[in-house]
Amino acid sequence: MESLKMEAKLRTFPATAGVWLFPFARELSEAECATCHAELSRFLKTWKSHQKPIYAKQQFKWQTLLVVITQCPHTEVGGCAKDELIREVKATALRLGCPLVPNLNIVYKDIKTGKIKNLARETITKAIASGDLTPKTPILHKELVTWGDFTEKLFIPAGEYWIKSYFKLPATQ
Repeated sequence: MESLKMEAKLRTFPATAGVWLFPFARELSEAECATCHAELSRFLKTWKSHQKPIYAKQQFKWQTLLVVITQCPHTEVGGCAKDELIREVKATALRLGCPLVPNLNIVYKDIKTGKIKNLARETITKAIASGDLTPKTPILHKELVTWGDFTEKLFIPAGEYWIKSYFKLPATQ
């Protein structure tokens, strides 16, 4: 019920609101999500950029992806404030014993199980050969920076992502 209330609150953010995505290396338990939420809530209440408070909320999706959203656009949050957020999330992840997914890993939704998984870059070819990764596999678009993009383009087909060359797809005319 709490997550439904949070989702309703997040829908009130404008499409230009800033978004940060933090995928965890494994699915967290409900208790771990609650601990993470509590720790980050304390940080977000005091988070500032250029001495101005940043209004921000957070939510877990699939107990794997932490989403932080700010009322202001991504570009209005200063670099130092962004670094503080990243440091705080990483520190919280370490305290939970669950690191974040490395930046070069692919985060995807397993079509067979619906679970969110991650894949090291050097194992992409093996995942394609085994059928775990296809051109239609939904890949988390980690580079999103706005709430509007998050709500519309959170996942994109692997065949349209930077890994498309691994599939040796025929060129489109």
